[in-house]
Amino acid sequence: MLVLTNIFSLLLIYRKNQSLITGNWFYFILYLCTLEIAPYFILYKVFTGVR
Repeated sequence: MLVLTNIFSLLLIYRKNQSLITGNWFYFILYLCTLEIAPYFILYKVFTGVR
């Protein structure tokens, strides 16, 4: 449920700021990688014990 809420809010933010995002693709992808994807990757590693 948390992942769906996160995806839904990301889509809302994207639609609201689409003109800014399309002009700055590099920074948008950098934002997604660092602030959206990385915490899930870290939590996966913590809970599964993968080293």
